[in-house]
Amino acid sequence: MALVRRDISRVYQLLRRLGITQKRIAARTGQSQSEVSEITKGRQVMAYDVLARIGDGLGIPRGYMGMGYSPGVAVDGPSGGREDEDVQRRRFLAAAASAVVGATLDFGWGQLGPLRDVTSPTPVPGRLGLEDVRRIEAATGALKALDYQQGGGSVRDAAIAHVSWCRRLLSADCTEAVRGRLLSAVANAHRFAGWTSFDVGLADAARYHYVQAVELAKQADDHGLMCSVLYAAARIELHNGAVNDALKLFQLGEIPAADAGDARAGAVLAANQAWAYGRLNRPGLAASAMARARRDFARAQEYGEPERPSWAAFFTAADLAASEGMMHLEMRDGDPFRAIPLFEHSIGLRTELTARSQTFERIALATGYLRAGDHRLGVPAAVAAVSAAEQLQSRRVLDRLTPLKEEAARRRDPDCQQLVHEITTVQSQYAA
Repeated sequence: MALVRRDISRVYQLLRRLGITQKRIAARTGQSQSEVSEITKGRQVMAYDVLARIGDGLGIPRGYMGMGYSPGVAVDGPSGGREDEDVQRRRFLAAAASAVVGATLDFGWGQLGPLRDVTSPTPVPGRLGLEDVRRIEAATGALKALDYQQGGGSVRDAAIAHVSWCRRLLSADCTEAVRGRLLSAVANAHRFAGWTSFDVGLADAARYHYVQAVELAKQADDHGLMCSVLYAAARIELHNGAVNDALKLFQLGEIPAADAGDARAGAVLAANQAWAYGRLNRPGLAASAMARARRDFARAQEYGEPERPSWAAFFTAADLAASEGMMHLEMRDGDPFRAIPLFEHSIGLRTELTARSQTFERIALATGYLRAGDHRLGVPAAVAAVSAAEQLQSRRVLDRLTPLKEEAARRRDPDCQQLVHEITTVQSQYAA
C-alpha cells in the first residue's frame, strides 16, 4: 500500500531496513543525501516530477504508483479486488532492492503475479451541502500553504487534480445558496491551479485556468474573486515584461475591488501598479500609486476586513514594504539605498510559512547591495538567496535570479564571477 499511497517515506524506511544506504538511494533517485534523510524521517513527496524520478530511479513502473499506465500493470477487473498488502510490500521490496543494488535478489517470496492498478474515479455525491463546499475550500487552502512554503512545482499536479474533482461536483444537485458558494470554490481552485502553473513557467496553462476562474466568479457574482484573478493574470504579464498589459489588468481589477468594498485588495493592486510604474521608469506615477497602497492598507488595518474574507489577506506589512522596495529597485535611476532597508524590513517580518516570498526579497536585497557597491554584504546575501532558491520548486524564483546575475556579471572580482557561475548552474538544472 505504500506505493499506492505514494508514501515515499515508508518506501525509504523499508529500503533502509534491507541495509541499503541513504547514499545509494540518493544516487539512484538523483536526490541529495539530506533530502533522502528528510523524506525517510517523514517529509511528504507530492510533486509529480519528483515521484516520477524516484520511481524511475528505483525501477518502479509508474503504474504501480497510480501515475499512469505502465506495461505489465493490470487494471482492476470486474471484481475490483486488491492484492494483499503484504504481497504488494514484498513485491516492491524485491523490485526496488534489485534496482538499487544492481542485481536480482531472491528474498524467498516465490513468484508474484502482476500488481493491480487501484486508481479509479471517485464517485460524485448526488447532492451537495455546505459542508462539502467547505471541504473544497479547505483543500485549496491546504495546497496554497504548501505552495507558499515550497513553490508551485510541489503542488501543481495536485492542484490540477483538485480542479478536475471540483468541476465534476458542478453537476451535483444543491440549493441555490450552496450553488453560489460552490461556484466561487471551483473558481478559486482554478485560480490556484493557474497560479501554480505560472510559478513553474507555464503561462499559457495559467491563462486557461484564469479564464475559467473569471467565468465562474462572474456566475457566482463574486467581485472579490474576480479581482483576485485579474491580479494574478496581471502578475504573469509583469513577470514576462508586458508591463503596460499588466497595468491594464491591475487597473481593471480596481472595479471589482471597489464593488467588494475591499481596501486590502485595493492596496495590493496599487502596490503592484507602483512596481510596474517603477519598471517603466515613471517615478511620479509610481510614487502616487504607492501612496494609494499605503492609504488603502492603513484603512484595511483600521476598519478590519470586509464581511466576506478578503482574497488579499496574504498581503501584509512585509508585502507592502517589499513592493515599495521593488518600485525603487526597478527604476532606471532608482536609489538602491532606499530599497535596501525596505527589503531588510520585509525579510525580518517573514516566517518559514512564506519561504517563497522571503526568497524573492532576499534576491532583491542582494541585488540592491551589489548595485550600491557593497560587496561585503552583497556577496553573502546573494549566496544565501541562491541557496534558498534551490530549495523551492519555482521557475519564477529562478527567473528572478537573472537581475542578480546581471548585477554580479558587471563586477570583475572572483566572488561575483563565481556567483554568476552558480546562478547559471542552478537555472540550467531546472530547465533540464
